[in-house]
Amino acid sequence: DFREKELEEAIIAYRKAIGINPEYATAYNNLGVIYLDGIKNLREAKVLFEKALISILSSGDPTSSIIGLILAIYNLSF
Repeated sequence: DFREKELEEAIIAYRKAIGINPEYATAYNNLGVIYLDGIKNLREAKVLFEKALISILSSGDPTSSIIGLILAIYNLSF
């Protein structure tokens, strides 16, 4: 299936990016979306969103706290 192959390739790419930069919040977030919407693994999606939130909040960027709050609220729905 074409979509399944695309998801697998995206997962590999994002995991590679995280391996290079373990604080890469966007990669964690995008992986979370893949696991939430594509693979339907809510537990793994929640873990990835939490890692994105931690990375965002530790970045020291004041605008990231807004994004972090949105992620936290989103995670509460699990």
